[in-house]
Amino acid sequence: MQDHHPSAGADGRTEHVATWRTRFATRLDRAANRPDPELDELVGPGRWFTGGEPTLRADLPELISASPGAGLVTDGLALQSPAALSMLRRRGLTAARIQLHSARPDAHDWLMGRKGTARGALKAIRACAAAGLELEVEAVVTRPTSAQLSETVELVERLGVRQMVVRRLERTGPAALDFVALSPRMGLTAGHLDKARAVASRLGVQLDVRGFDGPDDADVFGAPATITETFRFTDEPSRELRVRLVRIAELQRTLRVVGHADHPAAADLLRDCTRLFDRVDATLVGSTDAWSDRDRRQLKGLASLETG
Repeated sequence: MQDHHPSAGADGRTEHVATWRTRFATRLDRAANRPDPELDELVGPGRWFTGGEPTLRADLPELISASPGAGLVTDGLALQSPAALSMLRRRGLTAARIQLHSARPDAHDWLMGRKGTARGALKAIRACAAAGLELEVEAVVTRPTSAQLSETVELVERLGVRQMVVRRLERTGPAALDFVALSPRMGLTAGHLDKARAVASRLGVQLDVRGFDGPDDADVFGAPATITETFRFTDEPSRELRVRLVRIAELQRTLRVVGHADHPAAADLLRDCTRLFDRVDATLVGSTDAWSDRDRRQLKGLASLETG
């Protein structure tokens, strides 16, 4: 059975995971502790080979040779080498989609988990363009980088690239651990997307936006509107509490929070709840009188709060 992402580009290629391995410990998605698919499960015409990082697969040249019209979705670091790029071209590589998540190098490097990756991606884009490959850029939109999206579109145009994929972060791989902090909310991101679309239209860049097709975050999660889950503060670490919140958010649109007001992370957890759910009602044992002004500001997004 083939592993692939269901989306396909305007060119008709479909995305297939060549390897789940990653080069670095990134903060992004699409990584898993799974073995590589067998070669004969992947070969075929019209493929985008993705991952993980597909260039980590040792038999990638054979995979490309057996897949006419193949393209790579990659961090680009392996394509900086003229010798490697020339070899893959001879094997039949026709396209590359280089990941560049922000026009600001420090932001891209932070998401990739390694300094210098933005510089390497830019070098790979120029090398692939010089080699005559069909060229695209992919940007995964995160909460920290969503406001930079228009800048990234402008940089892509200056690099001479006319195709760009912009997709929403998925709750898989490393991203699952910090999804509350990394995942962009539709209500906060819609304006940045609209501006990016306008800039792309003006500059002649075709923008393929994926994962932002629901009217709000809850509809993207596909959650029923009438079910309310109860979430209770416990003594477990706040990081584990946040992981539980994210898992609930995949299924529910509304949340009832029950806990103690003196829980050390109570205010921060309530803030995270309001970012993840359409409606949050909270019942806290004890008083919030000792909370700071900052803590009290965290309560503004709550639909209701009962204390006592």
